[in-house]
Amino acid sequence: MRFSIVCTNFNKAPYLEECLKSILLQEFDDYELILIDDCSTDGSLVILQRFANLLGDKCRLLVHDVNQGMAASYNKAFALASGEILCLIDSDDCWYAGKLRAVDIYFRDNPDTVMLQHPLQIIDQFTPTKERYRPWLLTGDILQFAITTGEIPLFVATTGLSFCLKSIRRVLPIPLNFHNNGEAFLTRTVICYGQTGALTQVLGGYRRTGTNVVFGNESWDAKHYVENILKPELNRFYTENGINLHFPPVIPINKPSLISRLKGYLVKSLRF
Repeated sequence: MRFSIVCTNFNKAPYLEECLKSILLQEFDDYELILIDDCSTDGSLVILQRFANLLGDKCRLLVHDVNQGMAASYNKAFALASGEILCLIDSDDCWYAGKLRAVDIYFRDNPDTVMLQHPLQIIDQFTPTKERYRPWLLTGDILQFAITTGEIPLFVATTGLSFCLKSIRRVLPIPLNFHNNGEAFLTRTVICYGQTGALTQVLGGYRRTGTNVVFGNESWDAKHYVENILKPELNRFYTENGINLHFPPVIPINKPSLISRLKGYLVKSLRF
């Protein structure tokens, strides 16, 4: 099996069908789809069951009776995955034509890659925009980048991420306090075991719904999250696994200096 595709869902019924159709329309067919519904109450399960029935043995559908969060959902899905490459997609996002083919080619041509990212087009509800989610993407030895700069590396959103499954198994389980953003832990730990790649093509859409957990959410307390969840859990992982990296408490950033230190690690996505 080449790909394991994982999609977790909680109350995203208005966008779910477009998401799942974008997977089915990929011309690359060597994949399994693992769907997890985290106790939705909006009719999502009817849509998920219909697509699961359509795919038959290619799809596994897990349904939670109690909302458990993204970290718990990912941990269950990854334990079931059997593909060489793990691709994530949020249930309110979508992929564009050629995504799986491009990811397959990149991993074949770059066997030391543990994580691959590609740009995402921002979609306002159902209207595509000219905006891109992170038009500049980090690539290369991102562990060394973090050690050198002292900065927590930033990556594209979930739908633009793919991983070598063997490398993912080295960093599991995701701590359960990553209730809404399990990929934040994955991306900053899997970098310890190989190279990060970046494609320039825009191969998916990130949906701005007004209810996003982080992006555009003015009530999101980023400082509290970084200082009380992200940094402590990452530092614990690095210490337990003998990784020479530690993120200290927040310190002022000299932006010109930081930009100069980013050189050699950035790839710019293509224009629409």
